[in-house]
Amino acid sequence: MGHYSNYTAKVLQEVSKHGLEHRSMFGLTPLMMAAEAGNVALVETLIERGARLDAVDSLGCMPVHFALRRTFKDSSYAREKLGPLFALLCPTSIDLEVDDKRLRLTRAQGEFLLLLLMVARVHDLHAGVKRYHGFQAAHVDESLLSAFPRSVIPEERRRRVYWNGELARAEVSSSYKPARKLWRRERQGHYMPSTVGVRVAGEAGKPDTYVPLDRLLGCDILEEQGAPDAASRAHVTSPS
Repeated sequence: MGHYSNYTAKVLQEVSKHGLEHRSMFGLTPLMMAAEAGNVALVETLIERGARLDAVDSLGCMPVHFALRRTFKDSSYAREKLGPLFALLCPTSIDLEVDDKRLRLTRAQGEFLLLLLMVARVHDLHAGVKRYHGFQAAHVDESLLSAFPRSVIPEERRRRVYWNGELARAEVSSSYKPARKLWRRERQGHYMPSTVGVRVAGEAGKPDTYVPLDRLLGCDILEEQGAPDAASRAHVTSPS
């Protein structure tokens, strides 16, 4: 799928033939692959034509997660691509179900970005020889923060103590109200997605449903076997 990096016209021909939401053999939509490839113009065109920002792949990732995951791995992508891509791909809110109550996270809340980052990162944390016990505030480091404009992450949120506080506040055992219960603590400072329900877009006219986040992401499989490498799953060639 390397043509997603540079050959916008060819991709759009395929979209015209197969549809905006047609899936690759790896279960990815054109928007997901364009985001991973860093093709800002193609992402913009697909969204203008109605591509869904809330579509998810078999591992629970939306198009914005593909951009964030690439950011963790590629400093040039983070520096040159994330700003415009995040503005295009980021949903305005995330709908949750906590203790049978509906809750909406918005962009203004610190947990919103943390949840996006955790979902984008969780599969790679369990891949390869070095495995982590979960997402940490340390993963929100200076190189990552510098990729976001101040309008997304204001100055007062550019300190690790802030992200440590947000992680602690939204964990399952936290007494904070309203309870978010977005992740569970595996050990001190290490977190994994919880069983909180996340609204998932229905396909082919089917209604949206709420799916436990850990099940959506396949966390049980991750913890038992390790995660498949995301890049090889997507088969997207990095732009030169």
